[in-house]
Amino acid sequence: MTIRRRKVYDTYEVRAEIPHAPGPTRGVTNVAWARWLPHVTRLSREEWRSRHRTVTTVVAVHVPLLWLYALHTGRGLGAATLEVSAIVVALAVAIWGGRRRTRSLASCLGLLVSSAVVVHLTHGLAEAHFHYFVAVALIALYEEWLVYAVAVLFVVLQHGIMGSLDPFDVFGHSDDSPWLWTAVHTGFVLALCAAQLAFWRASERSHVRELTAEKARQGTARRAQQVIDDAPVGIARVSLTGRYVEVNAAMCALLGRDAAEIVGHDYAEFTHQDDLWGAGGPVPPARAAERRTIQREKRYVRPDGTEVWALVTLSVLDDDAGNPGWYLAQAQDVTERRRRRDARLSLALEVAGTGSWEWDLVAGTVYRSATAARLLGLEADPSGPALAQLHPDDRTAVADAHDRAITDGRFDLEFRVPQPDGGLRWVLSRAELVRDSEGRPNRLVGVSLDVTDRHHAEEERAALRAAEQQAAERAIRLQRLTAALAEALTVEEVRAALVQTSADMPGRPASAFSVFDSERARWVPPSPTEAELTPAVRDALRHRTPVWTPAGPGRGASMALPLVSHGVLHGGWELRWPGEHVRTEDKERFLTTAADLAATTLERARLFEAQREVAELLQRSLLPDRLAQPPGVLTAARYLPAGRAAQVGGDWYDVIPLADGRIGVAIGDVSGHGVRAAALMGQLRGTLRAYALEGRPPGQVLAALNRATSASALPPEQLATVAYAVVDLTTGQVRHARAGHPPLVLVEPAGNGWDPHLLDGPAGLPLGVDEHATYPEATADLYAGSWLLGYTDGFVERRNEPFDAGLDRLLDALRGSSRSIPDEILDELLATVPGPADDDIALIALRSELDPAPRLLHLPKPRRVLPD
Repeated sequence: MTIRRRKVYDTYEVRAEIPHAPGPTRGVTNVAWARWLPHVTRLSREEWRSRHRTVTTVVAVHVPLLWLYALHTGRGLGAATLEVSAIVVALAVAIWGGRRRTRSLASCLGLLVSSAVVVHLTHGLAEAHFHYFVAVALIALYEEWLVYAVAVLFVVLQHGIMGSLDPFDVFGHSDDSPWLWTAVHTGFVLALCAAQLAFWRASERSHVRELTAEKARQGTARRAQQVIDDAPVGIARVSLTGRYVEVNAAMCALLGRDAAEIVGHDYAEFTHQDDLWGAGGPVPPARAAERRTIQREKRYVRPDGTEVWALVTLSVLDDDAGNPGWYLAQAQDVTERRRRRDARLSLALEVAGTGSWEWDLVAGTVYRSATAARLLGLEADPSGPALAQLHPDDRTAVADAHDRAITDGRFDLEFRVPQPDGGLRWVLSRAELVRDSEGRPNRLVGVSLDVTDRHHAEEERAALRAAEQQAAERAIRLQRLTAALAEALTVEEVRAALVQTSADMPGRPASAFSVFDSERARWVPPSPTEAELTPAVRDALRHRTPVWTPAGPGRGASMALPLVSHGVLHGGWELRWPGEHVRTEDKERFLTTAADLAATTLERARLFEAQREVAELLQRSLLPDRLAQPPGVLTAARYLPAGRAAQVGGDWYDVIPLADGRIGVAIGDVSGHGVRAAALMGQLRGTLRAYALEGRPPGQVLAALNRATSASALPPEQLATVAYAVVDLTTGQVRHARAGHPPLVLVEPAGNGWDPHLLDGPAGLPLGVDEHATYPEATADLYAGSWLLGYTDGFVERRNEPFDAGLDRLLDALRGSSRSIPDEILDELLATVPGPADDDIALIALRSELDPAPRLLHLPKPRRVLPD
């Protein structure tokens, strides 16, 4: 190993180290065995003096202690003084000697002599020899290999010579081989010295490496500093509190100041106030903790007031403890690049018709670009007040939006600007709020854009969507009207459909509907308030065309439409809006179509009603004109045709006075409608009356009626049912039988109401099913105030409902009735029918007002029992 060195103030500065290269050693011949020895001392003059002072102090302490110990062992004053004299000489040389090595060797000899005196005074005590090891360890403070050679040589000479002359005082025993023990002791000391030298050599190597690394670091630091000084971008080291610690030349040029004017000053002194992040440092603590590196553009202000834009990159650097120590700032001048970018942006905004503006909230001034001023109509004074140029309805909204922007931080609003030609220009204005370093609102920076074309396009699209929506709604209303009219069979249902259509229209016009009675040549209004037709309706009916009447003083708009089908006038329809209403072609087309549909349906409804009137007339002609009313008996009957039937039905009833104070009550039903059902119903009624007048009981009457019906070959698709009862007014007995018909109901008084129950006698087959069928009879009692009710299945049957539910509904209606006269009771029952009946309904009631005579109880005669 070669070490290049030069002496600097009594020390050696290591310049380079090449491992395993031979080199000279100070004071030692350049031989191979000396390569492992230490080569230089690392002690400075001050360090050597401190260590030498320590060793000499130890030597000096030994002098009085050993002198006193010598006196203590019985030696005289002269002998004791002679024992320590050599130590004193060595101490004197160590203190006042000349060269540094001489003084070091003198102090080492003083320690070694002290060890020899200790051994001599203790007569070779083994423990005293340890003093040598302490002395050898102490002389290692000098980091000088020659002292170890002196220590080894001293042991050899002192132990060898003194051991030969006085072995007892050196080894503590008499021995004829002192040089052997000298070699042993010298070996221990030599081993200790070798260990000390090896440690010294290892420490020297480590120190050399440290020096080399330090030099390398110093070189790297110098090169890094040189790179920083010569960098084309500004570089500065900033403390965490925001003060400049170090800057390079480029940073000084960027700020326009010398390094002395920058270092030690706060970064805020040179940063534009609008670009400060706040007090306490160049970066908010939260952001510094989130990211180690932050980059942004900011402005610096030079002494002459010039603003310089820079792209600043701040990096957090750690100290030796690993904690954030300072910031490294790199600033690149981007003023020219930003100026070119702003120019391109201004040109782009100008081409796009977008104007920029800035409102200084502190000074109250507004800067607008030429485009922004032109959008507001401020060509003469771009910075003038713009609120007066806006539409009056938008001024308050714009002022409020500016006030909110100071709180919310954002302005976003569309407003109108009147034009000289009377038109309107729509302007979209957006802005962001900028705050100063203290967080106070500073200015609003925004842009304005002409969005008039977009508004016009949106209005056209909205109008188109509204038209499509209205068309869809009209189609839906027309579909609903068509569905309602398809089911309408009466004039009233046609009127209800038109009323519902007008209620669904926008504006909810009132609907007036009138029907023309061609037979009487007059109008039939639907309500007394519409008895007089308005002039508009009369004109519409006269000319067979719709008539529109706009709103006028005291009246709203209206439209009258004639209802004409196949050239025949059937009625008129007028719609009245409460106020002004806009007439459109689509609306008029919809109303005309609705009127045509209503006219066709009205024609069909009037034909249906005429057919129904004929059917009802024929039906009632087949039923009794009036029921027999024997003394003491009240009878009543009702017939209600099906709600949508226009043909004669087959429901019938009859009351037949019989001999001996009896009355026959019959009710029947022939399925289907038409002439065949009516003819069969008339035959059944006449045949049953004939058999009943013969005095036959109910079961025989139904059996004879069944045979007659079977003989007439009743069609298979038709059924006939009959319930027949004979009421004996004298005894109050009711004999009844039925052929497939629902059971009769006996209603008896119960407190303030009625107690109805079915006469559940056995039921026979319907008529015409089996020629030989029999019909059993059952009896019941009918007292004064009680009454008998017969009905057809149309009263109790409903779609999707069990037959028993209809019977329960009938009985519940009877229980809840407070009437006592049959006519009133039957009217009350018909009022419970929900809507138009699905089938014809016939009801008959008979109430007895006579108390029956007591019937004799006939007991069988007892049989005679003959004795055996």
